[in-house]
Amino acid sequence: MKNITTIFFDIDGTLIDHKGAQQKAIEQIRKKYLPDFSNERFQTNWLKFTKKNWLLFEQGKINFLDQKIARVRDTWKSFDRSIDNKYAEKIISEYVSSYEFNLTSFPHILSTLRYLYKKKYRLGIISNGNNSQQIKKLKKINVYDLFEEKLIFISEKIGYAKPDVRIFHQAQKISGTNPTQIAFFGDDINNDIIPAKNLHWQTILIDYGNALSHLNFSRIVSFKDIEKIY
Repeated sequence: MKNITTIFFDIDGTLIDHKGAQQKAIEQIRKKYLPDFSNERFQTNWLKFTKKNWLLFEQGKINFLDQKIARVRDTWKSFDRSIDNKYAEKIISEYVSSYEFNLTSFPHILSTLRYLYKKKYRLGIISNGNNSQQIKKLKKINVYDLFEEKLIFISEKIGYAKPDVRIFHQAQKISGTNPTQIAFFGDDINNDIIPAKNLHWQTILIDYGNALSHLNFSRIVSFKDIEKIY
């Protein structure tokens, strides 16, 4: 990858341990509000309705707050509990606070991004999600200032969500970089790797659990491995 000048990263699952923070926050909510139900069942239902309502948000059918409220109400309904929007908003607010408190970066994120920054690579972000929330995550792990501000592309602000190739094309256009000089790191094959490949970017799959070695994709199992590439 000698010709690379611009490197984009996903956030959740790539820089941030989204699942770890999510699991802790879900469990805290269950213990407080529905302790009679198993953690496994509550987690399963919560995640199912998170995905359902997030897709509606990405499709522009509901707004960001409504998808959060609907997630809680749908989960409660699955346990034969009925709550109004105001109470659901209280619960989701507590969930978000717990989630943000428990957010951590994966190992070597800060040191490796500093390494790339010092080597004069242009660093950017392509992420799905709420713009202010995703920016807050980058600031919490102290990496926001390492990214070029105009190269931070969050789906809510751009109007397209991964895997829609248009968000990648927008990033390429604004960066003014030849596609063969762009690299993208992400943990999701369908959302991250395939659409970036379709634009002829260099792609590296983040596989922290080392579970995808059977797939024919360039991949790394530690973020620090990036330093061996550049």
